[in-house]
Amino acid sequence: MKLLPGFSVFSLLRVVGSIASGESILVWDSENADFIPIWHFSLFRDLIMKNRNNSLGVEKARLQGQTLRIGYHSEVNLMTFENNGTKISGLLGDLWTMLSDLLNFTIEAVEVPEAKFGAQSSESHIGLMGLLRRNEVDIIPRVAFYRNTNEVMDYSTPLWTNSFRVFVRPQFDSDDSWIFKTFPWPCWISIITSIALFSFFGTLFDRLTAARFQRNSLRHLLLEHFFYTFGTFCNQGDIPANMERSRLMAFSRRTCAWLIISIFSTSLVASMTHKEMHLPFTGIASLLAKSDFKLVVNNASLGFSKFHDLILPNFTSPKYSRRFEFTRIAEDMYRKGCGSSGKKAIFESEDRYRAWATRTCTFIPTQETYFSTWITTGMTKGFEYKRPIDNGILKIIEVGLLTALKDRWLIPPLTWPPDKYVVVGMKKVYIIFVVLSIGVMVSLMIFTMEHIVVIHRRYYLRRKWDKQLRKRARRLKVAWSRRNPFEEKGILEDRNAFLL
Repeated sequence: MKLLPGFSVFSLLRVVGSIASGESILVWDSENADFIPIWHFSLFRDLIMKNRNNSLGVEKARLQGQTLRIGYHSEVNLMTFENNGTKISGLLGDLWTMLSDLLNFTIEAVEVPEAKFGAQSSESHIGLMGLLRRNEVDIIPRVAFYRNTNEVMDYSTPLWTNSFRVFVRPQFDSDDSWIFKTFPWPCWISIITSIALFSFFGTLFDRLTAARFQRNSLRHLLLEHFFYTFGTFCNQGDIPANMERSRLMAFSRRTCAWLIISIFSTSLVASMTHKEMHLPFTGIASLLAKSDFKLVVNNASLGFSKFHDLILPNFTSPKYSRRFEFTRIAEDMYRKGCGSSGKKAIFESEDRYRAWATRTCTFIPTQETYFSTWITTGMTKGFEYKRPIDNGILKIIEVGLLTALKDRWLIPPLTWPPDKYVVVGMKKVYIIFVVLSIGVMVSLMIFTMEHIVVIHRRYYLRRKWDKQLRKRARRLKVAWSRRNPFEEKGILEDRNAFLL
């Protein structure tokens, strides 16, 4: 039977379960004049819970004292056999040990010497599936939910989702454009704007002061102010004294430049020595077409039948087929991937890599995923203790014990792209521009106050000087005026010095 897209047996069971529990049954409530779930009535809810507890209690009692045969092969951090096969550990081993304690049954561990899940050949199976079909084991603790094995086994409650990826050794390259990535573009624009503002206000202040106090001094061009300001921000050279007539503006400019240089210097060494990790390819197609890597595949894994049926037919040409390597042992696959040449990638499931990562070299996942499905427990067809095991697994998942086991035995999930080098953002340097803005406002306020005080002082001194000239004119008995010819060159120089 062909299922609709997005349909699964688990979704169907969930719908059936919700109907059986009364969650999807509506009844008319005359008081509220609306339909409400029948689950809201305490009488019906108590009846359902009583029947459910009685049913679970009966099935749990049936499982007590029973012996369940669990067959699997030794696999790093997933299932290991200890004490001559009488004890199991690892993620799956600890999970089934908890289930046996919860449901009070005994585990008979059956270690399979050959790590092979099993492929269908005519009407028989080999590997783990063969043991299950020949009724030599009752449970396979880790299987993938695929449609082509649905007729051979029953599936338990899903444990986690899983998919296959191509994993490759990480490659690192230096980034020659690090100087432009130390600050983001908004920061660079702000720095350039600051240089332009300092240059403009420096030129404006220089021309105003030169026009009022030093009529014959050189009026510096805007280009010269920009050159000296840029040198200050680069911590190069020195600014002449006649270029810094306003000490407050000079202090603001040097403070802003010092802050920027300090931030840039702190990340200078890290930026120069930083190497970015990149992927040489994104999946199987780009691996074969755009690189010289070989792909190592474990032909005893859960997804090899899918790989053989769906991926290999797309690459039948000789130039592609000779770039596939197959191995029956997972350890050999990882050893080839970690070889000195570094030109071999591996095709592996995410959960198995997370289990093997503590014992092997570092791999990173590529972007494309293949054969995404659930990881569940496989049982013999029509297994009589399926329901209590499903409920036991649900209990372990609900209380968070499965998550704790995954955290203990597996490395954290890998994602792509990995964390990149963190650049200095605006949130880290905004204080520089706040200080700059405050300095500019204070400079404008002091500039305005200085001009008001100077103009008032010059007016007061002019009146005082005119009063002295009137006394001198009366003493010399000469008619006084502001343009009196008796004001010779020496007297005018004394007047200007007095006013200044």
